[in-house]
This record gives sequence, structure tokens and C-alpha cells, in this order.
Amino acid sequence: MLDYTAKMREVIADICRRHAAFQHIGTDRILVGYSQTRRPTKHGTHATLMPLRFEGGAAETTRDGVQWRMPSVTAEGVQMLYVLHLFLPRFCNLSLEEKLTTLCHELYHINPEFNGDLRRFPGRNWQHGSLRKRYDELMRSLAEKYLASGPPEELISFLKLDFDGLRGKYGNICGLRIRRPHLIRVSANGATHPQQQ
Repeated sequence: MLDYTAKMREVIADICRRHAAFQHIGTDRILVGYSQTRRPTKHGTHATLMPLRFEGGAAETTRDGVQWRMPSVTAEGVQMLYVLHLFLPRFCNLSLEEKLTTLCHELYHINPEFNGDLRRFPGRNWQHGSLRKRYDELMRSLAEKYLASGPPEELISFLKLDFDGLRGKYGNICGLRIRRPHLIRVSANGATHPQQQ
């Protein structure tokens, strides 16, 4: 049996140790989990990063006169700042290079101050900068540099297998299965209500 999200936490920690672009990240405050996709195709979303703070690291914000609060997410007594969500088996069916590029893409969204907010570029496209193509090229470059740094084969070997290959080698694939946390609406009297889907 393979605990996929536990193995992914190890890979993420190694990326952040080896790569100057990610050394501001405290991986013990990133919750890594997965959701199952209906189809095993490579097309669609492979991973997402959810910040657990608003702009500037604020726990609450006001939008259109409504006050919102970020949910409190803890794991083993530690309050998380981010949730990294993998979509399986879709993520598993990427190549090794594509998997690492996807991880770098999500990790690069983490604010340089590691305050629970996202990295913010100037201008309208504040999540990826003025040119998405340039952002994607940077992520591929970061993934290539990580591979060139010589990560241990025993750490990343499972990333070379697709989902069927993983099941053939390890049997069951398990991990931390999570739902996306929802914003909490704070009413005028101080009561809180989860955001409706």
C-alpha cells in the first residue's frame, strides 16, 4: 500500500530544501490532500493551492459590505496556512517532469512572506503575471533545476509511475482525502455561517 499524500509531502519538503525559490516555505503548515476524479484522463485540473488567509495575511476581509472569515484548518495541532489539493488519478498520469512542474506551479503561488496569502503580481493578472506563458516557462525551468540537483531516486521513483503502475507495484493507493474548505460569512451580530455552495 502507498500513502500517496505522505510521499508527496516528502517530495515537497525536498523541493523546498533544495530550491532557493521555495526556501521561504514552511512545509509543516501546508496540508496536502487529494480528491478522486471521475475519469483517469490527463486533461483537466491536476492540483490546486488554497490560501487560508486573505490579502496581506488577514484572517478576515470585507467584500461588498459582507465580512468573511477564513476557516481554521489544523493538522496534528498545527494551524495550516495553505491546502495543496491533488486530483487523482489525473495527477498520477502526468510524466515525472509534468508532475514536478505542477508542484512548482502551485508552490510558487505561496506568498514570499509565507503569511497564508498568495503571491501577488502587479496588474490585472495578479496570480500569474502579465504573461501566463512566461509563468509556465519559469515553472518548467524550476522543475528542471530541481531534477538537476539530484534528488534521491528512492524519494521520486514513485513519481515515474502512472496510476496503473502504482497499483501494480504497491496495491492500494491511499492518502489524506480532503474537501475544499469554505469561507465563513460573519454576520453583523458576530455569528458565523459557512459559505453556501
